[in-house]
Amino acid sequence: MSYTVGKLLNPAFQWSVPGFYSRWKCSNGEKCISKTNICDGNTDCHDVSDEKLEMCEKWNCLSGMRKCSDGVTCIRDSQICDGISGHCPGGTDEVNCAEWSCISGYTKCSDGLQCIAGNFCKLKYTISMMRKGK
Repeated sequence: MSYTVGKLLNPAFQWSVPGFYSRWKCSNGEKCISKTNICDGNTDCHDVSDEKLEMCEKWNCLSGMRKCSDGVTCIRDSQICDGISGHCPGGTDEVNCAEWSCISGYTKCSDGLQCIAGNFCKLKYTISMMRKGK
């Protein structure tokens, strides 16, 4: 899809372009990345501008995301207490899970430590029992 500069500078047109405001340009201008990839702990820009400490400390995570305890890295709410350590530096996304309330559409497993989408806790429990021979 090609747009003229005049159209892109028109605010009414900008709102009509899907994803226009969900993109962010790397500092060196080489490319645009999804805003969900800013300050996520993974370098997407060759100049590392999407992960610069000074910017990430001030960056407000997007809706449905939150900062890790390092105050820098943003992760999706669904990645907190999902049983997979490492979304946050030092695995802090899997700490204090007993006190964490699962987000909508997720269920806390019987171990009280994981939030899993849908009814996968039951499947996880069934597989665990099968492995134990019960």
